[in-house]
Amino acid sequence: MTLTNTPKLETQTFDCQPRLVLVDTNCFLRLYHSPVRPFLGEIVGGYKLLTLNTLIQEFHRSKRLQEFYAWLMPDIKAEDLSKVAIQTTIGENASIKQERIDHEGYVQSVISLHCQKENTSIRSLSGRDLDLLATAIVMEAVVATDEWPLRLVVNDLMSVAGEYEMGLFSSVDMLHLLEVDGKLTPDDRKMTIKSWLRYEEKLPREWREVYRRLFGEQPPSL
Repeated sequence: MTLTNTPKLETQTFDCQPRLVLVDTNCFLRLYHSPVRPFLGEIVGGYKLLTLNTLIQEFHRSKRLQEFYAWLMPDIKAEDLSKVAIQTTIGENASIKQERIDHEGYVQSVISLHCQKENTSIRSLSGRDLDLLATAIVMEAVVATDEWPLRLVVNDLMSVAGEYEMGLFSSVDMLHLLEVDGKLTPDDRKMTIKSWLRYEEKLPREWREVYRRLFGEQPPSL
């Protein structure tokens, strides 16, 4: 399974809208470890970084997340949902709802087959992850996530040539995007990685390999 697709700065013209990146909960919480404020709602390297309203609400309703990320509460509470959450039309909402219905069985099938092959317990996507996937399909957006079930499904969809105009980034990819666009310095990036390690963030198994490929050096350690 491909872990990541290296972000490329999108060329912008007056006639070209920035491509959407939909950042999932864990990914945007990891990016909050960096000194970049704000990043949600911003255009970075030709991409507009957004999330879903339901994912912001997930944080506000999760006692576990609020306790673990208590130091981030002021920043997240200050976010303006009208700027950081994707705004969709009535027609787009109807399409998103239909895509979720159409793909729900397929999603579980892909994940179940993978779990059986790896002899691990069966996983599934949450309703919020299904919403994120369906929204990315309709809006032809890049999904930014480290969650392997969602990455597995997005990679599987993208393997069908010309069928799904989607993309896939990890948190490490997002750091690379921010750094290439001048929003993050190499020292900031290393500090952010060390913060992830200190807080025992559950990064993808191959994140160190991706880091070496993107930055041409060994990843930081504690």
